[in-house]
Amino acid sequence: MGRSTLFYRVLPVALLAALILGGWPGLAHAADHHVPSASAQQQRTNPSDGLTGASEKDSDGAIDSLEDAYKAVVQIEAVGTFEDPAEGVQLNAAGSGSGFIINEAGIAVTNNHVV
Repeated sequence: MGRSTLFYRVLPVALLAALILGGWPGLAHAADHHVPSASAQQQRTNPSDGLTGASEKDSDGAIDSLEDAYKAVVQIEAVGTFEDPAEGVQLNAAGSGSGFIINEAGIAVTNNHVV
C-alpha cells in the first residue's frame, strides 16, 4: 500500500475523530446551561453590563458577543398525540432539538423535525 493510499484512508477517520472529540466538550457545556426566561433576562440586563456599549435601540439585530448568541439558544421539546390514518389508532409522539430565539417576544426558530 502506497503512502498516498494510506493517507486517504486515514484522513477521513482522523477528521471524524476530531469532530467527535472536539464537539464533546461543547455538548456537555450546552447540557448544563440554563436559559433564563425572558422576564428574568430583562431584570438582569442593564446598561452597565459592558458588553459593547451600544444601546438596544442602536442595534441592527447583529449579535455583539458569543455570550449573547449562547443566551439565545434554547432546547425545544414537543409532545403530542396524533392519529395514524393508515392504522386508525392514536399514537403519542415526541421530538426534541435545539433552536434559537429571534426576537424580544420570545419567538424561537427550529427545524421542522423538532416539532
